[in-house]
Parts: sequence; structure tokens; C-alpha cells
Amino acid sequence: MTRLLRISSTIGCVLAALGSVSCAEKVVNPPASPQFPDSVLVGYVHDAHVLAWRDLTSGGQVATDQIEIPQATADEYYQALKRVYLACPGKAPFADIHISVGNDLRMIVVGVRKTAHWADSLIAGASTTGNARFDSLRREYRFSLVDVSPFTETSRVLVLQLPRDMNTLALIPMFIPIEGVVFAEPNSRPYPGLDIIATPGTGHRLRLQYVQVCTLWQFTLSPGDTVTFDGHWGIPCKGVRQRAEHQRGGM
Repeated sequence: MTRLLRISSTIGCVLAALGSVSCAEKVVNPPASPQFPDSVLVGYVHDAHVLAWRDLTSGGQVATDQIEIPQATADEYYQALKRVYLACPGKAPFADIHISVGNDLRMIVVGVRKTAHWADSLIAGASTTGNARFDSLRREYRFSLVDVSPFTETSRVLVLQLPRDMNTLALIPMFIPIEGVVFAEPNSRPYPGLDIIATPGTGHRLRLQYVQVCTLWQFTLSPGDTVTFDGHWGIPCKGVRQRAEHQRGGM
């Protein structure tokens, strides 16, 4: 991934026509500790992890063995998201957009045969299940059982929750060899939904696209502490993500 720019004190926001979005033409010396709503910051922490995870798994390495999400990359995305928010103070239409699509980075769904007695121990709340491989994974990654549901006449589904965002694609192959497991996969959240798409560009620029069902807002972060508002578009409700990704080009 192209290294992301670090934006510091001065923010410029060059506007095209955009309804009610209000971006300062130039914000000089913003507060040293700007105030953000807690809900925004909590959302941006998760958004940054998802963006860093997409970078981690984007090179065709769908099952990369790196389980921890690169924190340095996530931190840079987090700062970039905050800078766009600062550049457009007030209730901008995109302010409440957080990523709600794609693989869940905290949930794994595991299908288990009813004959796997270690799963009975897990469901009963035992601290150990008697299955050494499962118990080892549980100790290392500290996941917990949050739901159980029937799947077929001979199997059931266990929903496991991780304590923090991780690369679930790297974790799921570790469950396959466990006795009685018939499948393991990340919990997926289907489109349509809210999304933020990040595209590194030339000259250390970064494009952020905020997608809300049928509307896309686009910003470019550039060296020189500048945030540029590129415009917003109404886009087809079907295939929204494909259209958003198509607009990545041209940087």
C-alpha cells in the first residue's frame, strides 16, 4: 500500500456544489484537541481497521496468515477520517457513515456436527471443552460463544465473537481440522449498506469515498495539509459498490 500522508494543522477544502455540506475554505490552526462526538470516534476506529484489513487482503492473498491487523496502517486511516470530518464541520450528510458491509472482523461462524461432544461442553459454559486444538485457539484469541442455532438434522452453527477486530480470513482455516467441524467462515454483512472506500493515489494522495445506499461523497487528501472535496454523485442503488470502485481510477 502506498504510505498514507500525515495531515497536521492546516486543512483546505475545495468545494464543488454539494447541497448542505459546509466545508471551511481554509481552517488555520484548528484546536490542538478538537472535539469529536464519541460515536464518530468509535465508528472511525472500526472503519480504520476495516480499511487496513482490506489493504492486507487485497493482493490476492485471500487467506493471508497475518491475523493481526496492521495497527500503523489503521492509525493512518483513522487520522485521515478525522481530518475529513474536521474539514467539513457541522452536520454534513456523510458524517454518520461508517462501514457496515463485508466480512465481520469480530465474528466467525462454525458449523459443527452434533456428535462433536466438545461443542456440548462449550455450549454448557465449560472453561475447557476437551478438544485440545479448539481450547488452544480459544486461549490464544480469547473468543467467546455468543449464539447457537440448528443447521441440519445432524449439525448446528456456533457463532464465535473475538474481543477485537482481527483478520478473520486468516483464522477460519484453523478451525477446519477440528474434529466435527464441517465449515468455518466469517460472518458476512451483505450490501446494500454504508461504506467508506479508500484508494491511495500518486504523490501520496488518498481518496476517500463515503457511500450511503444511492449517494457517494468523495474527498482527496493531499500533501500540504489539504482536503479537497471532489463532489458527490447519485449512483445506481443496484451495484453501488461496483460503481464506487469504478470511480477509483483517474488519480
